[in-house]
Amino acid sequence: MPTSTATCSPPQPALDVIPIQWLHLTMQGIGFVDQVPQAEVDAIVEAARVRCAALSPMKLTIGTPHVDSESIQIAVQPAEPVRQLRSAIRGAIADVWGEDRVPEAAEPYNPHMSLAYINAPGPGAPLVQMLDDAPQITADALVTSCQLIVINRDEGMYVWEPHATITLGG
Repeated sequence: MPTSTATCSPPQPALDVIPIQWLHLTMQGIGFVDQVPQAEVDAIVEAARVRCAALSPMKLTIGTPHVDSESIQIAVQPAEPVRQLRSAIRGAIADVWGEDRVPEAAEPYNPHMSLAYINAPGPGAPLVQMLDDAPQITADALVTSCQLIVINRDEGMYVWEPHATITLGG
């Protein structure tokens, strides 16, 4: 009598794909809305406007996705203008709160865009192979502003409302 055999594969990481409207370059956190007075937020926005006026819009190339421990990310090149923007924002926070109260460590900082968040444990090799097999596509982007946002993580992804938009280069 023939027999059948069942095989089990190890669980694969589950992905929460980020919809296009939520793609972003993470810069710098400030704090929880209920813990930062509005007057201080407004002062940080104004300090950031002054600092960002000295920066030129950024011509970036995005592409070459890779697997990170928490997400699938897209490399952003050149990284230096993005680092300069983050430094300006951190400087604006320091202008209002002082250097010792700027949240988050300055480094390590890896400029990137996330495509999907990994929401369950599993081997990364299948994800790496999937990306290796995908066509290598890049895109150019011109970044002319940044936003201070009110962010939430609902249903496996970050969603937000803009609070203020700051133009690069004045």
